[in-house]
Amino acid sequence: MEKKQHIIGFEPLLTREKDGKRTYVHHMTLFECKFSAKHFDPEAFSKNANDLDKWTKSNGVECSSNLYSSGNWDSCVTPVATYAYGGLSHYLPDHVGIPFSGKQKYYMLEIHYENPNKNNFVDHSGFRIHYTSKLR
Repeated sequence: MEKKQHIIGFEPLLTREKDGKRTYVHHMTLFECKFSAKHFDPEAFSKNANDLDKWTKSNGVECSSNLYSSGNWDSCVTPVATYAYGGLSHYLPDHVGIPFSGKQKYYMLEIHYENPNKNNFVDHSGFRIHYTSKLR
């Protein structure tokens, strides 16, 4: 997207077990990764952006694994969408929008699971983001 857009809502998309009821997702948060304009260092930005770009091609990792590079995620602290067990879709009031555009931006989806029996499962959960080019 080349023009600025506004996020106006989101829906949690949850992978469910075969019974169609159970999900292992306890809560999840979508974070926007931002780089501080106050301490902007073009070289550091470029290195961090290149590192984050590598993660866009991965399937994710466990936070506790040695593959996790927390330094890349220090800039990913701005929540955009959240879900907790039992939560529903959320839409912003008509005069509110969360800006985003075609500039190089990254988002990190963090998911925590409730899986006391340690069942193996494949998860495809995430968010459907609703946005508009009509700025609010």
